[in-house]
Amino acid sequence: MSSKTETLFISAVIRQGDHKTPVLAGVQPHWFASHSDEWDWIGRYIDRHRRCPSKALFRSKFEDFQIVQSDDVEYCLGELRDEYLRRSVVAAVDKSLDSIKDDLKVEDVMEELQTKLLHLQADCYGNSNESDVLDDWEMVYNEVSRRHERAAERGISGIPTGFPTVDTVTSGPQEGDYWIVAARLGQGKTWTLIRMAAHAVYQGFTVQYDALEQTRAQIAMRAHSFLSSDHAKSTFKSTALMNGTDFDLLSYKKFLQELKEGTTGRLIVNDTSRGRVSPSTIAAQIERNRPDIVFIDYLTLMNTQAGDWQAIAALSAELKGIAMRYEVPIVAAAQINRMAIGNDLPGAEHLAGADAIGQDADCVLTMKQVSRHVVKMKMAKYRHGSDGQVWFNEFRPNNGLFREISGDTADDIMAEDKLEAMGDD
Repeated sequence: MSSKTETLFISAVIRQGDHKTPVLAGVQPHWFASHSDEWDWIGRYIDRHRRCPSKALFRSKFEDFQIVQSDDVEYCLGELRDEYLRRSVVAAVDKSLDSIKDDLKVEDVMEELQTKLLHLQADCYGNSNESDVLDDWEMVYNEVSRRHERAAERGISGIPTGFPTVDTVTSGPQEGDYWIVAARLGQGKTWTLIRMAAHAVYQGFTVQYDALEQTRAQIAMRAHSFLSSDHAKSTFKSTALMNGTDFDLLSYKKFLQELKEGTTGRLIVNDTSRGRVSPSTIAAQIERNRPDIVFIDYLTLMNTQAGDWQAIAALSAELKGIAMRYEVPIVAAAQINRMAIGNDLPGAEHLAGADAIGQDADCVLTMKQVSRHVVKMKMAKYRHGSDGQVWFNEFRPNNGLFREISGDTADDIMAEDKLEAMGDD
């Protein structure tokens, strides 16, 4: 019976390509009575490559193993765990009975049995996220090796944001990171998220974008404005696309066709037309779409209990947990509170809703529009390195332009904006 259960479990993992469920459950080769070698090889492959081996590769290693029709990894995991526990408990009890027959002290036998049962419980439920990192050095080495390979291939180990200061300091959002982009109303939070998303898409990444204020079409038009500005002969202004005027429709269609053919990236946009977005929605999207990064626009709109800081804190903690569980970076926009009014640039302490947002976040980027076409940004918090960096950006999103600039260039643009404002008066 155990061989059948083990076959069903291994088949489900290979067929579904689900490496996260067994890793989170702490599945070990000694759980298997008949196929420990197969699982030992799969486990080492997952640890090295952070994904499941293909069916073809697995079959090339284990020609006699028959992959069967089995897709429910969670159910098969439960059956595998139960059989391992049942087998181990029976063995422990049999050993205790033999010890009693050998006239050992009953108290000693009971203590040994209790210790064995506690170890079994910890093995299956209690310590799957624990390890001696000195003894299990290969786990850390493999993670560093993956980041080294990505950095050698594309310059940074995380997902590129398109903002050089951010990418240089952080190397981009990494697996399990939870980032916050924060500003007051109308200061460019959504534009920042779309700018980052569009840049990642063109670099070949799969992006999940959850829009809680705009439709999928509106987000797409803004992304097209950035992508056409960066990578096409003509720039399609987002307002022109929304108004349906002042652009050539055939040229726009050709751009979209070339964009689809020219990049392997994907931009999967979800809006609230089919119901509100919740942490469980985000988790289901990650399961379904396997994105490289998730953007949420914006955080506090996910909370249905307006003004409840405890609910917002719980929401933030859930998102951080999802990022870590699925090893996917999550970048969410958030509001800045009224206490930041008048400040040059807000800090993490000015996040609206709950202090927990700033505490949970690995990185907090704050921003303020200092003139019509200049946005000033600050790395208010970075858990894994230095923070406090401040930089300027030219902000002409309607023209598909949102780029980092020098302080001198910012001064020139701000002077032009001031003269233009005076002329309007």
